[in-house]
Amino acid sequence: MSQRPDRRRRSAATRWRPWGKALVLIAVVAMLALALPEAAAQSGDAQACSARNGAPAVAACTRLIEARKSKGVELYLLHNDRGGAYQAVGADADHARAIDDFTTAIGIDPKLPYAFINRGVSWAALGAFDRAIADFAQALRVDPRNAQAYSNRGGAHRDRGEFERAMADFNRAIALDPKLVDALFNRGTVYMQKEDYARAIADYSAVLRQNPKDILALAARGRAYASQDDDRRARADFEAALAAPATDRQSQAVQEAVRELLRALLERRAAIEKEDAERRQAELERKAEEARQAALEKKAAADKKAAEAQQAALEKKAAADKKAAEAQQAALEKKAAADKKAAEERQAALEKKAAADKKAAEAQQAALEKKAAADKKAAEERQAA
Repeated sequence: MSQRPDRRRRSAATRWRPWGKALVLIAVVAMLALALPEAAAQSGDAQACSARNGAPAVAACTRLIEARKSKGVELYLLHNDRGGAYQAVGADADHARAIDDFTTAIGIDPKLPYAFINRGVSWAALGAFDRAIADFAQALRVDPRNAQAYSNRGGAHRDRGEFERAMADFNRAIALDPKLVDALFNRGTVYMQKEDYARAIADYSAVLRQNPKDILALAARGRAYASQDDDRRARADFEAALAAPATDRQSQAVQEAVRELLRALLERRAAIEKEDAERRQAELERKAEEARQAALEKKAAADKKAAEAQQAALEKKAAADKKAAEAQQAALEKKAAADKKAAEERQAALEKKAAADKKAAEAQQAALEKKAAADKKAAEERQAA
């Protein structure tokens, strides 16, 4: 039997945890329409009760129950619908009243899965996940192919942090009903917990193919895109979620959260763009500085090369001047040596001549002295004579 999508068991794995509509009550209403006598099915109270839209439905269901005209499955369905109406009110006390009605329905016919599933929803709403899981498990014992019960039990496991068990239940629900949006959505929330954003996006997209204006799925997929830094797709999903009609408090609450997410996304995008612009500007300034530095280094290299060339020319000229000076000095030293030699030779010649002159003078002197001695001796001899 087809069952109503479980908006109650869905959450977007984000900062908000929206609680929504009851589980499978549309399917139960279909049974009610078939099981009740035609007059009762067409009555105003019967229609109001089956609508399960809060306090008016509670009152209508109560009148039908207190009329004591329904028995068996008809009474089961009235208690089940009143429980759904209490769930629609949503306060803890109303979930407690819903649990009482679902328990009464189970007492009437424990072989039907619906009251177990719906009681599990209220237990989960009150945070009693053990009891919720027990009710979903009992629904599966009654109806082992109930995809919604698997999906809801997976949601309870997920909310208890038991992600592997949750994933197993969601996979089983999807195997039984590949288009069950709640199981697809809830499996996406587990993928989000695992940071497997691509698979989460695939599951959210499968939900949106069935209902392109599903606010919660748009918000959740936008969150997944944002986690991948795909801001363009994230923004598109957030804006689509805000543009979709919000017909209940849950949708309105989700849209409020989406506004905050979109604002944060735009601020982050602006900050990123500012950072990118600053980085680009810094890169331009760095490149300009590098170019300026390179130009300075090129000019310094050219100046160094010119200085080195000039220094080399000066050193070459200095070497040539030194060589020329050394050659000139050598020539001067050679000439000085030659002049010295010539002077020494002249001096030697003069000294030789002087010696010769001295010797000649001495010889002449000796001759004169000898002659004088001879003359003196001759004179003495003459005197003596």
